[in-house]
Amino acid sequence: MADFLAEQNVPVIFQAPVSPRTVYETDEERPEFEALPKMEAASLLAKAGVHFALDSSSDSASRDLLFVAGSSVRMGLTRKQALRSVTLTPAEILGVDDLLGSIEKGKAADLVFLTDEPFAASSRVEQVMVGGEMVFVRKSSDDRTESYLKDRSPEKGKDRIAIRAGTTYSLTEGIIHDGLILIENGKIVYVGQSRSIPSETKVIDASGDVVIP
Repeated sequence: MADFLAEQNVPVIFQAPVSPRTVYETDEERPEFEALPKMEAASLLAKAGVHFALDSSSDSASRDLLFVAGSSVRMGLTRKQALRSVTLTPAEILGVDDLLGSIEKGKAADLVFLTDEPFAASSRVEQVMVGGEMVFVRKSSDDRTESYLKDRSPEKGKDRIAIRAGTTYSLTEGIIHDGLILIENGKIVYVGQSRSIPSETKVIDASGDVVIP
């Protein structure tokens, strides 16, 4: 089937059967003729050259996409394939990859700041930026508490911003270490190695973070 999908150039959205804090149910525990998808299927799709994206087990579990992608690595996907399957590939399938899905010039400044590599067990989301605006910041005083920023004024996110990133997973330009992301009016205008920063630019020090789309 995977070879047929690749030959016909049919994109696939694969709904993963796993989620955190949930015991994985095997086919043997389900009614006859009611089979579960297997996580190994993602690596089979990749090997066949199928254009596919990973999806969480339900809409309410969309926050668990990184967990789903990490589980797929254990089942045969490369880390690059797994990260792409929850970022750039979904954007390509939906026809919005000119706006979203990777960190590159001209795209929306939608960024996730992690404390470690995307699929590391210790990795957690520290901040989330949408359109150049910080919409989520984790409180340092309590690891279990999240702070959502409510300011949605017209001028919010319109400033020039420079992000000094420890590691940037751009997806289109590879992995950039000790790089720089410049943002104007909510869009990325530069991503690459560190360079001079224009005056009157707000600088965000993310030198200890990993930044992904």
